[in-house]
Formats: sequence, C-alpha cells, structure tokens
Amino acid sequence: MRPLWPLLLLACVSRPNEGPIVVGVVAPLTGPEAPYGTAIKQGVELALGEASALRRTIRAIHVDDLGSADEARAAAERLIREERAAILIAGATSGEALAAAEVAERAAVPMITPAATHAAVTKVGAHVFRACFDDAAQSAAIARILKGRLRVRSLAVLRDPSNEYATALSALVIAALEGVEIREEAYEPGAREHGALWPKLGRVDAIFVPGYAQDLAHLARSARAAKIEAPFVSGDGLGAGDLVKEPALEGALFTTHFDPRGAEDFVRRYRERFNEVPDAIAALGYDAARLALHALEVAPSTDGPTLAAAIAAARIDGVSGRLWMSADGDPDKAVRVARIHEGAVEILE
Repeated sequence: MRPLWPLLLLACVSRPNEGPIVVGVVAPLTGPEAPYGTAIKQGVELALGEASALRRTIRAIHVDDLGSADEARAAAERLIREERAAILIAGATSGEALAAAEVAERAAVPMITPAATHAAVTKVGAHVFRACFDDAAQSAAIARILKGRLRVRSLAVLRDPSNEYATALSALVIAALEGVEIREEAYEPGAREHGALWPKLGRVDAIFVPGYAQDLAHLARSARAAKIEAPFVSGDGLGAGDLVKEPALEGALFTTHFDPRGAEDFVRRYRERFNEVPDAIAALGYDAARLALHALEVAPSTDGPTLAAAIAAARIDGVSGRLWMSADGDPDKAVRVARIHEGAVEILE
C-alpha cells in the first residue's frame, strides 16, 4: 500500500464542511483533443446526475486545459486553491495527467485520471489513481495483435516524439517484439501532409501509431493516398469520437477499455442524455466519477487522505470493467482488442 501522509505546501488548503462538494474536472474541451475531453465531461455529468445516496450536493466544475500540460497544471491549482475541490478528475492524455497529478499530490487532494495510461501517472504519489488500464497492460495486448493475429515480420512505428504517451507505449511494444524488424519514424503533430514518410519505410507488414485522433486520421489518409495497404494498429487513442468512421482506418486494430455489449443500460442512459453512443473515453469518465462518488459516500470526511484511502479500497464493477483498485493506484482490468469494421467498433477478444 502506498503511504498516505499529509504533505505541506498546498495541503493546508481547507475545505468547507457545508455547501456543495466540488469535484474538479480537468480535460481538453477545445482544440484537437476536444473529443476526448467532451466524452469525459459527459461521462462525469451522467454519473453525477445519477448520484442520490450522498448527504450533500455534488457540484462539478469543468476546466478546459486545451490539451496542454501547463494548462492542466494551472487548472488543477485553480480548482484546489480557489474552488476548494475535494477530488480531481483529470487527464485525457498522459502529459496533462502527469502535470495535474503533481499539483494534486502536493495538496493531498485525491485525483483520478480517466484515460491517462502512462505508468508514471499513479507513481506520482499516494493520492493519484486511474480508472483505465496502464501502458504495461495494453502494450502486451498490442504485441499479441502484431505477433499473433497479424504475424508481422516488419513493422513501421510512427510517433510524435513530443508525446509522452506515444514515447512510452512505443518503447514497451518494441521491447516485446523480439525478432521483428522495426522501422521507426517521427511525424509532426497536427500536420495534414505526411507523404514524405512512406518512401522511408518501404514495405512493412503493419503500421503502429500510438497517437491521438487527429494525427491518426491524417496519417491513415496519407498512407492510403500513397497506396500503402499495410494495416494500422494503435493503442486506446484510436477508439474515441468519430475516428472509427474514417474510411482510411477501416480494418485498423487497437486496444480499448470498453465493450458496449456488456453495458447496454449505460449505453441507453447515455444516449438518452446526450443523443449519441458513448465511446470508451465516455465510459472511463463515467467510471472515474463513480469512483469519486463512492469515496465521497463511504469516507467519514472530505479530508484528502481519507478520501484517497476510500478510493484505494474500492471494489466497484464499472461499465468499463472492474474498478478493483490495487496498492499502486491502478485498477485490476482486462484489455480488450477491437477492430474498426464498417465505421463501428467490433470487439474481437
């Protein structure tokens, strides 16, 4: 069990014992990563709207971090100092989550990241948790896709070198692919043209891109325009928003947190509320909020270490899988393998 001790600095911030309990939500609501942030926001709103067992009102305050680590850090500081947030739900991406986690840990305020898979996030300290699986788990699943399902002998790995998630996940996957020829290339995030990449790679059996929605779409379109037919493989960033409807990504394989076939009631309620089908990130936002609500319900106070202990002891069956928290702040969850088929997510295993 990670030690829970009150820290100095921001830890002296007091929280009122009356009035609404504030849950601060830090996510990108504008910019290229907005599909992730919007899904998290809607998942959180649905969960909080369904809460009924608490003695006090819960108020969610959403802050747009623009997909920036610096903005995520500033948002976390504002929510803790000014809004007296009892719990943070923060981090659509690993860079944002790491920045917010440092603030939360200094303040001894529990933070739950819905979707940041980088192993370092929960290692920041005893007050930091996640609702998703981590990169160690999903890299093993990706390696099985590449070696077992696709039987690759040569692999292109395309990544944004400034992206902490992409750097960590690609390193883990490459390490698991002994005997496979790896051809690594960097790409510029946000670029729309990638034609210069493909001659460098030559013929490969598959293309692995551990990236986010906008870049995956542009890379896939560019590859198909260049007559590159190798299948795309990605991590959990591929299953968000409308990306699955991109024709150039038809047949792409990826890891995901969510199988809607096992969560029909959640899908129905989400569709009724937001008039759309929830993706994996929405499910994680919902589950992160449920973890927060569980802690607020069972903990005897809203003191940060007390709430963190309640989260650490949680045994909840979430819509994205088991939220049985381990000693290091990670849930004991399965990784699902999925494929884009005719504009929809098809769970394979």
